[in-house]
Amino acid sequence: MQVKNNINQLQIDSNKVQERTHTKGMPLPVKFILFILLCFMFNSCNNKKKQNKKDTPPQQSENPIIYEKAEPIELSPETVDAFINWASGSELEEKENVRKEILKASKNEEVLKLLFNSYEKVTTNDFGYSLIVLSIIGEMQNVNSLPFFEKIIFQKIPENNEAFHSGLTQSDLVEILISKAVECAAYLRTAESYQLILKVASEHNSKAVRSSAIDAYLYNNNDSQEAKNVLEQTIRDYDINLIDRTRFTRNSTKKVFDDNLNSFYKKNPKEIPPDPEFIKPDDRQKDSTRLKTVQPINPPKRKQ
Repeated sequence: MQVKNNINQLQIDSNKVQERTHTKGMPLPVKFILFILLCFMFNSCNNKKKQNKKDTPPQQSENPIIYEKAEPIELSPETVDAFINWASGSELEEKENVRKEILKASKNEEVLKLLFNSYEKVTTNDFGYSLIVLSIIGEMQNVNSLPFFEKIIFQKIPENNEAFHSGLTQSDLVEILISKAVECAAYLRTAESYQLILKVASEHNSKAVRSSAIDAYLYNNNDSQEAKNVLEQTIRDYDINLIDRTRFTRNSTKKVFDDNLNSFYKKNPKEIPPDPEFIKPDDRQKDSTRLKTVQPINPPKRKQ
């Protein structure tokens, strides 16, 4: 009798559980499992979409930007800016044509003045543009450009160690532009220009600029022993070793250059540059925040 009562009680309890199941929905564990499955399916769909998007090759734009290549143009007072654009974008096979146009205008004093004005408006604000302008002036080989070069060479170099352009400081950029002006002045190949270069090689405060002057004087005198003797009698004692540096030219081979460079470092171990320091990621991020943005020259016109 007791057993029968217990069985009846179990049936009653079972019916109550079924009633709760049908009236209140599925048990909690089942709901949780279904929720996890739905989340997994949702993430799988998203990943598949991302993967398909990543694997899909880029589509051609309906309105691509096409920059016009500057057309060849003669160098005149009216075309200075256009000529700079053409020269800066010219390819290797066009270099000789660029030189011919520069040579035609080499005696034009108005062109010379406008080119220097273009340089002074930009300088380090557009570093590459300034180098192109100085190169054009140097290729003119106009003796009247010497006072302009001298002004650039003996300008005050800013004491600025803050990263400014591609990790270079403001003072670095100024020294590079000065060194370019030194090369251009030496290329004049006159007694006055050589006198200026020797003065730079012996008196300039920047070692980088003195180094450029020594190299430019030797290059424009065919690396002759006479030129080396003049430098030995002119420059500072601790710069004498710079006379023996090797130079990489278009006709140089990698092996010859490496052999000469190793020979120079063997005789002058103090000139061996230090090993680069490993930069921590945090320091690299801090350095990147110090880089300043400069205003570039407007790009060439484009076709829509």
